[in-house]
Amino acid sequence: LTLLLVAACLWLLRRVVGSPFGRMLTTIRENPERAEFIGVNVRRYELAAFVVAGVFAGLSGGLFGIFNRGVFPDFAYWTKSSEVLIMTLLGGMGTFIGPALGALVLIWLNQQIVSYTQYWPLILGTILVVLLFAVSEAGDRLLDVRDLSKSFGGFQAVTRVSFSVPRGSISAIIGPNGAGKTTLFNLITGHLRADAGSVRFKDREVTGIAPHDLCGLGMGRSFQRTNIFPRLTVFQNIQAAFLCHRGRGWNLLAPVDRFYQEETEALLDSVGLLDKAGEIAGFLSHGNQKQLELGITLALEPEILLLDEPTAGMSAQETRESIRLIERIARERGLTLLFTEHDMAVVFAIAHRITVLHQGQVIADGAPDEVRRHPEVRRVYLGERR
Repeated sequence: LTLLLVAACLWLLRRVVGSPFGRMLTTIRENPERAEFIGVNVRRYELAAFVVAGVFAGLSGGLFGIFNRGVFPDFAYWTKSSEVLIMTLLGGMGTFIGPALGALVLIWLNQQIVSYTQYWPLILGTILVVLLFAVSEAGDRLLDVRDLSKSFGGFQAVTRVSFSVPRGSISAIIGPNGAGKTTLFNLITGHLRADAGSVRFKDREVTGIAPHDLCGLGMGRSFQRTNIFPRLTVFQNIQAAFLCHRGRGWNLLAPVDRFYQEETEALLDSVGLLDKAGEIAGFLSHGNQKQLELGITLALEPEILLLDEPTAGMSAQETRESIRLIERIARERGLTLLFTEHDMAVVFAIAHRITVLHQGQVIADGAPDEVRRHPEVRRVYLGERR
């Protein structure tokens, strides 16, 4: 009976996870703030998830009592509650079968350790602390910048800059002209070598790594001044990025037209340039060239996208369209965004976290509302006096 009911529950849970309701829960898990701004009532979905989880948890508790021929007070001890969390962390959050595998590992550890010592609760607590620390420190941070510094002659352009970019977030670097934003981007992406400090990407030290190697790791960037291949067609610009990223650039004999036709057209359609595929890139409008540069970067299939003033030189209408395009693509592809921008309306509208630079130093770092109220930011950047 227990086995049949467990199988039925697993089937039902699988259906729930694969349903639109399950997808909404996934968006909330990944980014509750962004979920709200696509129309998700986060509180209502969380309540519904609690009810659904409670139904299955109650049924599992009843089956547990039947299967073990009894229920005892020890089952209410904190270790029983923590075991469920540890099973999930061990097996992997965001996976369906992971917690079951985590349960097997935990049961095996329990059997091995209890035969040697009576301090299983202490060991269990240690495992929990280590797992939570690992998840919070490594799992959430995609990019971690620590004490990055760079000088040119006697001029200190960037001084001990530190910040982190969580996976799946939209983060902004702001500051007045000359604050060091582009220099900072050049240091992160390997275009310049830092005098001191470190850059970690996907929990790997990448300080000083060449830009082409960073592209291979999943870091893509655009430039403050449009950076495209002006004498190639729009199609050829995107195709060239695909050829290089997928290791076909050294093919000497095969006709180039055979490669990545469908992928290139699909990406051009995604950035709104499919109808201009045959046009020479240098003849495009400034806004279209920015779209093309975004497409070139996306062809590298990045995990994080660094955009250096993506709306620079655009009209108000082009700015709105560009931001909508960037937001849509980031959402569809699950990208992490880090961008610099002068337009404060753009920054405060889409950024989850903002780092403020002044004379090469960080003067504020936090959520938009926190940064907006910061007295030093208001004085230095927004032009207010004390």
